[in-house]
Amino acid sequence: MSKRASIFFAIIGIVFAIIIIRLFYLQVFQHKKYQTLQLSQAYLKVETIPETGMILDRNGKIMAMSRLVDSVYALPKELDNRPDEIKKLTEVLSMDFSDLSTKISKQSSENKLFIWIKRRIDDATSNKLKSLNIKGLGLTKEYKRFYPKGTLASHLLGYRGYDEVALEGIELVLDKYLKGEKGYQYLHRDGRRRLAEAGDG
Repeated sequence: MSKRASIFFAIIGIVFAIIIIRLFYLQVFQHKKYQTLQLSQAYLKVETIPETGMILDRNGKIMAMSRLVDSVYALPKELDNRPDEIKKLTEVLSMDFSDLSTKISKQSSENKLFIWIKRRIDDATSNKLKSLNIKGLGLTKEYKRFYPKGTLASHLLGYRGYDEVALEGIELVLDKYLKGEKGYQYLHRDGRRRLAEAGDG
């Protein structure tokens, strides 16, 4: 083998060695970094309401509990400039048409991928929305506080406000034991970084 050929193969060997070392470094030492990057590009991270612990009476009857209900979100780019669809949405959710149209248009112009429309709606409203099959509208599950006994002992139990924040009574006094840790869910993005439409949660 000539000297020139030996030098050529030596260079090829060095290049392959560098590539292998680089791949090993990326896959072993940089794996978490690139996995996080991939998730941020393929999914949108959305904070959700955590589950709050139950409150029982001395007989074990449930006085306060949390259960999953639907929350409504929209993909602004999909709903913008579609007044008929927005009108149907506001009628079901008892919202102001002008306010919601302005909000969606503003978020669309700012290239926002995701906006909340209404949080923690009842089952009947959720079913009506599903029947409309509005493109660009999604439903996802969040926890909502319920009091099975109605107003019974409500002055002692207290209540929780927006985002399940404890405000009065036992709910507030025992909040550090009852409240859950905030959770997250990931909404999938397509190849153009647009949110894929979701179904019913």
